[in-house]
Amino acid sequence: MAHIYPIAIESLLDMTFDHLEEVKLGNFIGRMNFLTQDYNSSLRSQIFRVHHLKKKLST
Repeated sequence: MAHIYPIAIESLLDMTFDHLEEVKLGNFIGRMNFLTQDYNSSLRSQIFRVHHLKKKLST
């Protein structure tokens, strides 16, 4: 059973790369990087806010 997954993933990747042009792939990777950075920065600001609130409440 365990041998099915790598083969399935590999064939899925093959299909994906066969149908994607390099430009589209580049755009996709760029978009994913942008979304990740956006998520990380909003997460950081949320953590900062919570930390700041805790400080305010403790004084």
